[in-house]
Amino acid sequence: MTQATYITLLVTWYWLLWQAFRRGSVQWALAAGAVAGLSYLTRPESLVAFAFMAPVLLLPWGGTRSVKKRLLLISVCAGSFILMLLPFVLLVHNVTGQWQLTGKGGATLADALSEYLGRPDLKNEPGFKGIGFLEVIRSYPDFLWINLSQNLIKVFQTMVPLYMWVAVVAGFFWGRWNREQVTRRVYLLASFAPFGIIVVFFFVGPEYLQPYLPVLFLWVGNGLYSAERWLSGLFTANSGLSKYMAWAPVSIIAVSLLTLYTFAAQIPADRNKPYQFEDDGGRYDQRRIGELLKKHLPPGAKIMTRWGRISFYSELENVGMPQTDLKEMVSTARQKGARYIIIDGMLAGMRPQFELLFLPLFNAPASILSTAPQNGDSFTPMAGVRLHLLYKDPSSVGVAVYEVTP
Repeated sequence: MTQATYITLLVTWYWLLWQAFRRGSVQWALAAGAVAGLSYLTRPESLVAFAFMAPVLLLPWGGTRSVKKRLLLISVCAGSFILMLLPFVLLVHNVTGQWQLTGKGGATLADALSEYLGRPDLKNEPGFKGIGFLEVIRSYPDFLWINLSQNLIKVFQTMVPLYMWVAVVAGFFWGRWNREQVTRRVYLLASFAPFGIIVVFFFVGPEYLQPYLPVLFLWVGNGLYSAERWLSGLFTANSGLSKYMAWAPVSIIAVSLLTLYTFAAQIPADRNKPYQFEDDGGRYDQRRIGELLKKHLPPGAKIMTRWGRISFYSELENVGMPQTDLKEMVSTARQKGARYIIIDGMLAGMRPQFELLFLPLFNAPASILSTAPQNGDSFTPMAGVRLHLLYKDPSSVGVAVYEVTP
């Protein structure tokens, strides 16, 4: 949900940092670091890009040649960057008790390992303490190669069409190879450093690939422009085609047509189609469920749910849902003071042991919202819980809310 903001900030600081070294300007370096810090606060992988891209500008390219000046610019930029991220780092330390640059990495890594190990929702298993990159390398070396090969196939299939990959390669290699141009290529190539980590350790998807499209599009544009110049050089100055290309650049026409084609492909065939939870992986549906709970559950009640969005939009305090059996889950809910357990349909593949709790969703009509006992008796699948609220809709995964009883 942060792609637009993140990509805008990311590309902005790429350009600001390059201009800082081209101009030898401390002010531009200060601005570059500040915007880089904002991009990190949006998505933490920006830190990896910054760590790889900033040192590239120590190379003696066509900007300021003074080593001291370049070191000063990097120091100013890094200082500005650190000042922006420091409050967040202190917040993470206050919440987790550990010094770390992000509280997300270990959990996301565990998500990637879950499918490989055949253990759904690994990070919510009791006793799971998190896992780091070095531990994954030592304990699961096969995972790295299997995951990398699968991800690379997905990247080439989904990131851009094949003809664009041809233009990307042409745009990267075509052109002059003087000192400044080589540095420019290395600088842009360094922006893919987070991507290198993602394809090895995580699962790729559109939300992970989109931040790298702007640089690819730069190379696509350069490839088309270079191809145009090469083709125009094949014709004599007096040829009609050469004159035409002088006032109607083929590269601009090609890029315009590609842009229109790509944009048109994103427009749904039926723009009036009702929302379905498959459209966005259930993200908006989780918001709707959260707002439903806010309306029907007592204010201040504590809930147990797997999804942070449901907790956020319900404005109710959340207790994490452990990956364990039903009896242990209810015991944990009671121990931590959770009054309601939220069983949404998206848990079906992650919590097969909760089959009893899914029965109202499976057996209910296509559309229902009920806060009263069904058939005169409240559904009590096991000791300690009873059905409190049931919601189901064709566009939703649905939810069954159980109250923890004494």
